[in-house]
Amino acid sequence: MNLVTGASGFVGSWVMETAPSNTIGCRREIPQGDFDTIVHCAIANDLDTDTLLLKQVAALRPNRLIYISSGAARDPESSEYAANKLACEDIALEAGAVVARLYSFIGPRLTRFAPYEMMRQAIEQKCVMVRSRSVRSYLYAEDMGKRIWTLNEPGIHEVGSSVPVNMATLGANIAAAYNVPLICNYTEEATEYLPVEGQEPRSLTEQIRLTAEWLKQGG
Repeated sequence: MNLVTGASGFVGSWVMETAPSNTIGCRREIPQGDFDTIVHCAIANDLDTDTLLLKQVAALRPNRLIYISSGAARDPESSEYAANKLACEDIALEAGAVVARLYSFIGPRLTRFAPYEMMRQAIEQKCVMVRSRSVRSYLYAEDMGKRIWTLNEPGIHEVGSSVPVNMATLGANIAAAYNVPLICNYTEEATEYLPVEGQEPRSLTEQIRLTAEWLKQGG
């Protein structure tokens, strides 16, 4: 039997959707039992609570513990969130866990960040605005879930796309998908957020098409 914590969130829901059939999900109430694999996605954004949850999961001693972290942990001074993730990574690694550092994604149920915001603009404002020259790389949400289940070796693994995408390219692809104009007005600081070692993604066009279909159905 496998367990996914935080199963109702964006990451947890895709881990559940791509999980083996003998998998159960929970939110933050950790059930007791003997588990082969636990994928720990639950997060409280509070270090004390997150540490407690992680220690509760580790105490179950599954054959494989996968802790869901973030690429932000590479720069712990950038934010409290990043510092908390790095602190939890240390606890997970000490317990012999697999640490999955996640980067940027496109897909159903992700209702924030640039791809979703640009799609909402295209639908509601009939244009796409690009305000920075920032660079990201996008892995489709389903592929993220599948990739997480393949991680076996204890240590840090990066989960993200190997193909950099600047915001103008992302905006142009979304504008083309919705047949609306692209407006570039660079008023925000450019940043780069890329995995050191990423996975080959499906095409950006396909990722946008699948997410647009979800939005069209009321997502």
